[in-house]
Amino acid sequence: MKDSSAIDEMMRLIGEARYISIRQALLTTIWNSPLDYSYYLPDFVDIAVEGSFMEAMDCLTIIENMEGPFEERHVLESQLFLRDYIESKDAKDPQKQHIMSEIALFIKDLNDQDDDGIISFMDDDED
Repeated sequence: MKDSSAIDEMMRLIGEARYISIRQALLTTIWNSPLDYSYYLPDFVDIAVEGSFMEAMDCLTIIENMEGPFEERHVLESQLFLRDYIESKDAKDPQKQHIMSEIALFIKDLNDQDDDGIISFMDDDED
């Protein structure tokens, strides 16, 4: 899948409850694709929080391969999802906890880079 117009459709499918049974396969397709899903950073963090260990691992791979730029509001929304995970009962699975820690470090690095002026966030007007 190399057509960037497929990004919105793929994200729509992943978000639909009727495709939850194949969500991990869809995530695998995404991380094997050359397309950049940076705009959907909070969606992948949310899927990692709410999904299985394997879905979280796929989301980590997708997130680590995002090119950016990232909208500041998306980084902040991602942090809120991570906070919800830390405060939830699901945070007890050690394997998933490790994956979520890696995602949290990625998001923290985005904030740290912005504080240092190394990266710039996409303006909200560019939606």
